[in-house]
Amino acid sequence: MRDYLRREEFVPFAPKERGEQVHIHHCKQGHNNDRLYIRRTEDDTILAFCHHCSKRGVYRDTAGTLVSHKRAVEQRKEGNDTTAVSRGETSERKTGPISLEDWCKDGVMFKDMTFEDASKLGVGWFFQYRIKLEHLRPLYLKYRDGRWWLPCVDSTLNVVVEIGRKVNNLKKGEPKWWINKFDTAPWIPYGHGKISSLVVLTEDIISAYRVYKATGYHAYPLLGTSVNDAILNVLKKYDEVLIWLDDDNMEVKNNQLKILNKVKLLVPEAKVISGYKQPKELTDASINAIISTSTK
Repeated sequence: MRDYLRREEFVPFAPKERGEQVHIHHCKQGHNNDRLYIRRTEDDTILAFCHHCSKRGVYRDTAGTLVSHKRAVEQRKEGNDTTAVSRGETSERKTGPISLEDWCKDGVMFKDMTFEDASKLGVGWFFQYRIKLEHLRPLYLKYRDGRWWLPCVDSTLNVVVEIGRKVNNLKKGEPKWWINKFDTAPWIPYGHGKISSLVVLTEDIISAYRVYKATGYHAYPLLGTSVNDAILNVLKKYDEVLIWLDDDNMEVKNNQLKILNKVKLLVPEAKVISGYKQPKELTDASINAIISTSTK
């Protein structure tokens, strides 16, 4: 069975203005079942996704040709799709930061979904890491292209990085996580705007959020196991830095030591937390206890 929409199913109903989105009836009868979302992006690409049957479509309006979801994925892998991400799990898309408002328009926000529809798309994945339902809306969680996305913003609340997690229908060889970097500017930590003399560095965005919610300390997701000069510039304002990565293999342990050596040049009170699971896998009480025994 095809998993993409025919051109006539969504292109004639697409909004005329860039950045706009509409939702119409598609496959399910009954009240409030207009769940085919159609959006025109800033480059005149028309994206469509039905939240009932999960069929989707992509249409390049400027080229006048229909591109199925399957072909769009192929183009991304080949590197021939200039509007899509390049090969690999991380894409350097130096388009410049995107306003949070515009970023929220490109996809369907969790806050605008019914819980039933969000559940069908796999939002329950977040609950295994003790992310509460009331936390998902302020996280600016959204769904696009088969993934749940979270933004990392700079100090002016422009999105410089987005992180996508696929939780349903993951195919062999397909990355679970996808990171799009729009700018080289550093993102702000969770807790930005509140006073904290300590910051905890984590490997992923879920762990960072869990640390902040559990302790109130600032938490910075590295989105990997390294730091660059831009991130170091953010860290130098703190009195203390804790590095808490997933140290289950020697490579990560070595990277933790490299991070520690770099951070210590700017923040002498820096140390590694090792021998524990990642914060996202622990209770709030455990996170608090581990950090309390690790601080000066």
